[in-house]
Amino acid sequence: MSAHFSDDGLYRYIALRALDNAGGPNIGFLMHNPSIAGEQGDEDRTSRRVIGFGQRFGAAMVALLNPWAGIATKPRNLWEMDDPVGPENLAWIAHACKVIRDSGGFWIVAWGAVSPPRALRPAALAHLRGVEAMITASGCEMFALGLTAAGEPRHPLYVKADAPLIPWPVKIEKPTVFETYLKSFGELK
Repeated sequence: MSAHFSDDGLYRYIALRALDNAGGPNIGFLMHNPSIAGEQGDEDRTSRRVIGFGQRFGAAMVALLNPWAGIATKPRNLWEMDDPVGPENLAWIAHACKVIRDSGGFWIVAWGAVSPPRALRPAALAHLRGVEAMITASGCEMFALGLTAAGEPRHPLYVKADAPLIPWPVKIEKPTVFETYLKSFGELK
């Protein structure tokens, strides 16, 4: 695996892993926030799981990206950062969209529970939906490996290895728990 970190080491913008499926599509995985995993042999549980899904779906390469590039081994630590998104993150996501689209690939969204402090929730949801819109506008399809009870896409660690791909966004009758919470406080229209 190779990765691109910010010079100050606070952000990991992308982690890449070439697989043994020459000619296969590139698959992007959009999760919550990155860990410190980066170089070949430095895979953590999540990156090993993503590699397994990439092999299962015949990928030539998997790209691990996140709406929030701030490195945090625990998602709650992400929200303590001054800039959890990272100054280069959207540019890296846009570049990955082009590479994935041009290979005939697709994205697997898998951020699981998004639980910023209450004051940050409207901005976090708007950012997440903006990243989804960026991927859609690039012409890439998005899928999930399952849904949380709140209606968000499940993280790769919390699904079976044979989980089917579900088109994303899923058309559900009710808003997600995150959206319902924001509406209850008048923070989302």
